[in-house]
Amino acid sequence: SVTPTYLIFLTIFTLLLAALARAVFAVTGGTDAENRAGMLAVILVNTGNVGLAVNQYAFGDEALPYAAIVLAFHSGMTGTAGVYVAGGRGSARVALREIFKTPVVYAIVAGVALNLLGGNLGPFSSAIDSIGMAAIPIALIQLGMELSHVERGGPLRSTGWAAAGIRLIA
Repeated sequence: SVTPTYLIFLTIFTLLLAALARAVFAVTGGTDAENRAGMLAVILVNTGNVGLAVNQYAFGDEALPYAAIVLAFHSGMTGTAGVYVAGGRGSARVALREIFKTPVVYAIVAGVALNLLGGNLGPFSSAIDSIGMAAIPIALIQLGMELSHVERGGPLRSTGWAAAGIRLIA
């Protein structure tokens, strides 16, 4: 079963990746914006669009709870640490204000509270399940739409190569 140790491991691993990325990016000489983008590429992992299905296919149903925890962890990271890193060097107050503008923070709080209180969504469960089943295809369509605007043949800066290398290794 999934234990708190698993979440502690994910947190420590992410912090180690961030430290490694920071050290590598100090050497690559990228701009602040490039280094922030590289940090986001290293610490935030897209485990949802295809990750759950591939994990279930490769490791079976018993591995799905672990993959779901990784997905929830990284979704939380995207809505908190990701917003902070992307925002740059603003004050802590500005960073917190930006973090609390993201809906994922409220969804995490509501989900944890509902789980701890043993709540049940009753008739809304099937509607939420339907929305959840549509989320992955919609996200993949959105990804394709965004990639259609990417400039092809442009140089990938040293920070980008470094971020890709870190993710391949870790």
